[in-house]
Amino acid sequence: MKILIGCEFTGTVRSAFDYFGLEAVSCDILPSERPGSHFICDLREKLQDYWDLIIAFPPCTYISSAGLFYCNVETYGVNAWERIKKRNEAVDFFFEIYFANASHICVENPLGFISSSILKPTQIVHPFYFGDSKMKRTALWLRNLPPLLSSSDDNLFSSKTYSDSRNEWVTSFSQKDRSRFSPFIAAAMAEQWGSFLINSKSPVSL
Repeated sequence: MKILIGCEFTGTVRSAFDYFGLEAVSCDILPSERPGSHFICDLREKLQDYWDLIIAFPPCTYISSAGLFYCNVETYGVNAWERIKKRNEAVDFFFEIYFANASHICVENPLGFISSSILKPTQIVHPFYFGDSKMKRTALWLRNLPPLLSSSDDNLFSSKTYSDSRNEWVTSFSQKDRSRFSPFIAAAMAEQWGSFLINSKSPVSL
């Protein structure tokens, strides 16, 4: 079984699959922080190959909600055009992954330009759905994969609960650490999708 974890230098998701006995390889322009199978290259080089499963985390700088206002030409003029160019390049990369040569695909990204203007995510999860105590909204675009099932009964929340103790993820970590992927969600991916790939005899409808 060929499993590729794209745009990951931390080894978090790759290690989760390794733990559940499914050998995976990660790929990023940076070296891996953890020992394991890892390509140091542009992910596009590996998208030409066939994979049973691709899970990827393409850069979100130019397509997340946080920076979209910089694309306002009326306000930012020529700088906005440069930003729009980079936004469009990020969108192209996102969909290169989403339509890559793989039987099953997950692309993770924050809500932003793609979710509001092109394609809504298949599901939105938080670390506390899977045994953590933290809240961090995580959007997943899935192709031929079932949505992750929560291990917690407390997976529905309102604006009243958004500022509770789970919001510690947002307030207590540095910017670099806040961008890291949750090991709890990684474990759920490896356990649930690994089992799905092994046991499924027919693909999920696209």
